[in-house]
Amino acid sequence: MVAAIGLMMFPEKIYSINMIKIRKPEVTDLNFILDIDLKSTDDPWTIDQWRGACLNKDSYICLATYFNDPVGFIICNTAGRILKIAIKPTFRNKGVGTKLIETIKYWAVQKNILGLGIVVPESLCYTGNICKWLNKQGFLANGILKDGVKYCGIIEDGFLFLLVLRKDNE
Repeated sequence: MVAAIGLMMFPEKIYSINMIKIRKPEVTDLNFILDIDLKSTDDPWTIDQWRGACLNKDSYICLATYFNDPVGFIICNTAGRILKIAIKPTFRNKGVGTKLIETIKYWAVQKNILGLGIVVPESLCYTGNICKWLNKQGFLANGILKDGVKYCGIIEDGFLFLLVLRKDNE
């Protein structure tokens, strides 16, 4: 829906990428993160999986907020593997995911990580835009992991996407 003001047109809901802030989550954010995971993915983690990720010193979690309201997150480990990324549906295609990826890329470079990788369940590559979005972020498909991912309780093949951040000899 668009509201007309004089000759100018303004969308009723304005989501500015400048209003999206990325920060490390606090303990009080855990319920928001669980809620985003539950409402934004078909395969939410259990509380034990979340506890493991949050307590793991090799995990790095970023939270995206819009006017302090959590709207997305990303989790990466020090091996450069993105373990999970989720954005509230109303904030998709607004630059939130891109901002989260840019933050993880910056963190990875600071940690001397050579590249980032993510495994996408095969079923998601055929039904969603995740593979196209990853390509837009600079990730390239690098192979198929046979029975490489558990998604919605089913083990299936996964597509491996990689993003080289720097060459080993740099």
